[in-house]
Amino acid sequence: MNDHGAMTVEVCETNETRHLTEYASPELRRRLEALPSGTTVPLTMTRVGVRSNVWRAFELPERRATVSRSADPAELDGPVRPMH
Repeated sequence: MNDHGAMTVEVCETNETRHLTEYASPELRRRLEALPSGTTVPLTMTRVGVRSNVWRAFELPERRATVSRSADPAELDGPVRPMH
């Protein structure tokens, strides 16, 4: 996570890079910030705006996944790998 609270993540199945800039709660933001770079975790997110690559994180389940994918607005569940 950078000094402005944005985090870059990689969607595991597609190698797509996404930029998290909004978080559902301060607790979620703290949990994501504490993750080591390269950790694979399930994350629920939706796009912020229509044409941007900016995302809002909604949920990080307690369990961590080994293999996963990130969600688009139609499919909200899926893991990502933080790149910080």
